Order: sequence, then structure tokens, then C-alpha cells
Amino acid sequence: MSTSVFLAWLIGPTLVIVGLAILFQREYYRDMVERFFNDPQDYFFSGLGSLVIGLAILTAHNLWVADWRVIITVIGWLSLFKGVSRILVPQWGRHLFAFALKSHSYLVLSGVIMVPFGLWLTWNAWQAGVGSSAL
Repeated sequence: MSTSVFLAWLIGPTLVIVGLAILFQREYYRDMVERFFNDPQDYFFSGLGSLVIGLAILTAHNLWVADWRVIITVIGWLSLFKGVSRILVPQWGRHLFAFALKSHSYLVLSGVIMVPFGLWLTWNAWQAGVGSSAL
């Protein structure tokens, strides 16, 4: 199994499950996100986790190609940027969050984006992995 397929199998279903959870339990996740952004320790450790995940993805998969696999690399870079910004300039995320929180549809929009994107990524992993001895 290629690294691209492996990472897509991890990221795709995760996005689908989290997106569905957000869509079906909107108020629960809205409250959770509010508490999260008001806790500096949670915010810092989420940045640390994003930093490590981004570095791990990029170490294994810094692949710039003209097909679906480049999305995994982009996810790695976005995760790295998110981690670095949450650690070095945490006020950026807090300002962005304050802006997003004014809209009651920001969580719905994120769930609506995550589900089809995760399904697409999972589909591509499945298509690329068909016939592979690892599946």
C-alpha cells in the first residue's frame, strides 16, 4: 500500500465521521469549540498536535503531483501552518474564531465540507488501492 493510499484511508474516514458528528450534534460541538478557544492550554496542545501531524505527513508525503495525492500534501502543509500559528501567534486563531462564532452556520458549513471531501478522499484511496495485496 502506498503512503498516499494509507494517509487517505486515515484522513478520509476521519473527516466523514467528524463532519457527520458536527452535523448531527451541532449544539454540543458549538459549546465544545467555545470552551476550547477559551482554554489556553487546550489551544496550545492542539497546536502542538497539528504541528506534529503536519510534520509527520510532510515527512512521509511531500509529493507535488497533478492528481488527487497532492491534496494529502496540502493537508500536511495546512496542518503544519495551523500548528505553528497556534503556538507562535495564538491571537490569530482567537480573532478568526471570534469572527466565525458570530455566524451560526460556521459549524454546519464545516461539516458540509468535511463529509463529501472525506468521502472523495476515501474513494480515491479505495480506487488506488484496488488490486493491492495490502487490501
